[in-house]
Amino acid sequence: MPARTRLFLFVRAGGRCEFDGCNRYLLEHHLTKADGIFAQMAHIWAFSDRGPRGGRTAGDEKHAPANLMLLCAECHKLVDDHPEQRDVQQSQADRLGHRQWTVHAHQYEEPVPESAHGAAPLGF
Repeated sequence: MPARTRLFLFVRAGGRCEFDGCNRYLLEHHLTKADGIFAQMAHIWAFSDRGPRGGRTAGDEKHAPANLMLLCAECHKLVDDHPEQRDVQQSQADRLGHRQWTVHAHQYEEPVPESAHGAAPLGF
């Protein structure tokens, strides 16, 4: 998988598992707190036609960010072992919900200009 795609997935997910309700931080070990990459990149439509959620030929798009989500090992195993419970639509909904949470979590209020506090404006 291209490094650019991996970077995009980590940024889009905020470094957290995108499985609905998990949200585990994936850039440190959950027990030892050691830095590392503890994430797996999961295909929404299966990598192989015989894989979980297979049956669609993704072609060149199988490794596209739109077909991938960042998961912890436990959630990746759950998704792959039980495709009847976690179908394509549910995985896409998980990813979208997580993306909305990530965007909301990183929003901030615009700082109030110094002049609004009675101090002299900075001039830039």
